[in-house]
Amino acid sequence: MALLRAYRAGAVCVLGSATPSVTSVELARSGKLRLLELPARARATSVLPIAEIVDSGASGPDRAERGYSAFRSFGALETNAAGKEQAILFLKTVAVFLPA
Repeated sequence: MALLRAYRAGAVCVLGSATPSVTSVELARSGKLRLLELPARARATSVLPIAEIVDSGASGPDRAERGYSAFRSFGALETNAAGKEQAILFLKTVAVFLPA
């Protein structure tokens, strides 16, 4: 809504988040939003989290390869949970509608 209101008013909208939405990231990648990054944390003692992108749909044409990517992700989540750590998982789904 903020983007729409800014657009209609001819204003600039600044979105800020340590965990931006998947939509915002995609809009920045496509050039529809301008990405501004803060290279340092507010507190120098803060540690950046480890991030990994796993695209199980693009791992390979072989189902076993795609399954391996999903298995690796599941294992990482299990390890994270065992250490009482936090995780954020973004899932992108694609719906395909075929004519009847």
